Amino acid sequence: MSNLENLIAKILNDCESRAKDIIAEAEEKAKCIIADKLALAEKESRIVQAQAQALALSTKENIVAQAKLKIRDDILSAKREMIDRVCMLALSQLNELPDDKFVGFVNRAISTQQLTGNEQIIVPEKYKKLSFDLKVSSDTRKISGGFILVAEGVEINNTFKSLLSFYRDEIEDLIVQNLFS
Repeated sequence: MSNLENLIAKILNDCESRAKDIIAEAEEKAKCIIADKLALAEKESRIVQAQAQALALSTKENIVAQAKLKIRDDILSAKREMIDRVCMLALSQLNELPDDKFVGFVNRAISTQQLTGNEQIIVPEKYKKLSFDLKVSSDTRKISGGFILVAEGVEINNTFKSLLSFYRDEIEDLIVQNLFS
């Protein structure tokens, strides 16, 4: 071989060796880049998983809190319904008082008033024939229990419905103490 051929062969051999080194170096860089990207992807995956778990926990806590509020509201609603029923039952029983108890109630109630003697009471039709400490008015009203005191054109509503409404807060406190304590 001639020197030129030897030189060309040496150059080709060096180029081939250099190409192999470059390829090996590129493969090594590619492996490092892939390893870094995999590590970064793994880290981001853990972050996303942690965020998803935190979101799931937060969502779970919100659902539980909403369920507890719904239960509380349902309990309060049931208690309110029971209180309303007790009040309606009490009103019904008051409206059905026997004659003697009704007369006693009316006479006790009017005895606490400062009366001039000109007052009259309006009572339910079923009690009109009974004897009270005051004159029974001939006026008729749609009242089912209690009475209305009429004094010089002023009416004081002492119907059971009105009294129950007026004292509702106090009555509810007593009902709550007796039913739910």
